[in-house]
Amino acid sequence: MGEELVIRIHPDGTVEAEVEGACGPDCTGLLDPFDRALGAVRERRRKPEYYRQGVRPRLREGGR
Repeated sequence: MGEELVIRIHPDGTVEAEVEGACGPDCTGLLDPFDRALGAVRERRRKPEYYRQGVRPRLREGGR
């Protein structure tokens, strides 16, 4: 699964953006252009995925 930016606009006009499928600083990097376009960020909450490092599959030799 690739990275996905989920944007919610609430009835009171507040905007919430969330990143799915990315870990660590990649999350905030995906949000940077969005943050700059909207202006000041009132609150930033980091999900547990932010603190998890990206995992890359390891190849095993000999099919073991």
